[in-house]
Amino acid sequence: MVKAIAAIYENGVLKPEKKLSIPEHSRLKLKIEWQPPVLSDTEKLAGCFKKYALKKAMSLNKSIDTAVKIVAHEIAQKNN
Repeated sequence: MVKAIAAIYENGVLKPEKKLSIPEHSRLKLKIEWQPPVLSDTEKLAGCFKKYALKKAMSLNKSIDTAVKIVAHEIAQKNN
């Protein structure tokens, strides 16, 4: 029998999004089709500043202040 299911990979374990109707301890053959997680613009920006802060050995508060200033500058330039 062949069935396509959606699952999430967390902490080294594949977790089906819905309960599977197969007997316990069944052996399965998996074909994985990977879809990278979709990040919001805010999450992408936060990731960039985290990397920047680590690279520059900045404190978290200083990196947040820097991020706020840069974003405010970008918004101001868009509005002009």
